[in-house]
Amino acid sequence: MAQNPSDTEELLHAVARGHDRDAARFFVGRKSEIKAFGDAVADSKDFSQTQFRIFQGVPGCGKTSLLTHLHENAPPNRVFVALTDDGALASTAGLARCIDDAVASEPAKWAAALGPVFRTVGKLGDFFMPGSAVAGEGAAGATEAAAAAWFNEESAKRLRSLELVMVCDEAQTLNKSHAAVLRMLHTAGVKGGIPSVLALAGLSHTGNVVRSLEGMSRLSQNADVIMGIMAEEECVESTRMMLARCRIPGTADQHEATAKRVGAMAQRWPQHLACAHAALARELIRTGRDLGKVDIAVVGRDTTEARYNYYKGRLQGYPVLEDAGFVARVVAAIYAQNAAAEKAKAATKDPDLAEPKHVTGVAQVARLCRLAVEAEPADSSIRELDIKPIEIANRMIEKGIISHGGIDGPYAATISSMATWLGERIPRNDPLRRSLIPGSGNGDSQGDGAFDL
Repeated sequence: MAQNPSDTEELLHAVARGHDRDAARFFVGRKSEIKAFGDAVADSKDFSQTQFRIFQGVPGCGKTSLLTHLHENAPPNRVFVALTDDGALASTAGLARCIDDAVASEPAKWAAALGPVFRTVGKLGDFFMPGSAVAGEGAAGATEAAAAAWFNEESAKRLRSLELVMVCDEAQTLNKSHAAVLRMLHTAGVKGGIPSVLALAGLSHTGNVVRSLEGMSRLSQNADVIMGIMAEEECVESTRMMLARCRIPGTADQHEATAKRVGAMAQRWPQHLACAHAALARELIRTGRDLGKVDIAVVGRDTTEARYNYYKGRLQGYPVLEDAGFVARVVAAIYAQNAAAEKAKAATKDPDLAEPKHVTGVAQVARLCRLAVEAEPADSSIRELDIKPIEIANRMIEKGIISHGGIDGPYAATISSMATWLGERIPRNDPLRRSLIPGSGNGDSQGDGAFDL
């Protein structure tokens, strides 16, 4: 069905505002992540426990937009429950309330999936969650009605085909108060053995947080889904989709040229792609949707400004990290040591004995943080804070400034364009600058070490 012109205009203005970066308007790619989710749904039908999927990565990597996309494109028998209640995973009663809220928000979806069960049971939360009923809260006669519905042939068929997906955002904040419900889902699942998936979205250390809780240490490594960069072609394809859905006039060549230039501005990062689309939408509004009059330089400038503001925002909320120059020196030291390790590895017959080593552990990051603090002037405000280097290192990881490639991969800036931005915070005559911006400074050679290691 053709889009109404007013609808496309409203969409263009929504994109221009750029406030809802979790929307999945022009979703492209993420094939491996979608497969990991699909595998969890398939496995949930073969095992009695709830299947976990932990979508983890730094802010802006597209975790929530992926889950939004999965929800929006779910088949009729798959129902989603947003665990937005503060106590959603603190008790089965809290989880039941979230299920009932989900039913109230999408009654047609649940009715289509459950048919006579939906019409008979009433409060579905109590129906799905063991031990969830609260005195005075359950629907009168719900137990008898549920039992009758369960043995109804059509109801049984609907229940066997149901796919229940529970979604928890900001999952890195889970703590011991949530352990009992997580353990129940992990070991027993929901009532009646109904296939279920718990999708957790959080920062890069979320998997470690969940496994640290009592009874969760044996959670499979397959549960972890690492979210990172996009392919540049995916950024381009998403921009093509934006132009098409907003029904922007222009030739095919104009659309293609704009998509390629704006898609490249995203630096392969989902959050930056949203910034690029917002900048393009604002230019299209300014020109009255005339693609030929769009000033692509303005789009690039606005996208870069938004990207830099995003990097600055990433450093906020923790005193030491708010000093961008200090953070830049630590990250540059990591890059310098990794480069030195690569050089040593290439020069020895036994790479395992090469010195120095790549920065692969938090303790190594903490050591570089300590050296960076010690390199500060005696009257530095950073020295006055007297924060332990290991705490600085952990906070840099938690805030997604740095991350490692794989289990044993070296640490580096999570976003390559952020490494460049940090490099620009280091004076041109400082050798460390060349670790983040090769060829900059007073020469084009890369340093061999970090803080004279």
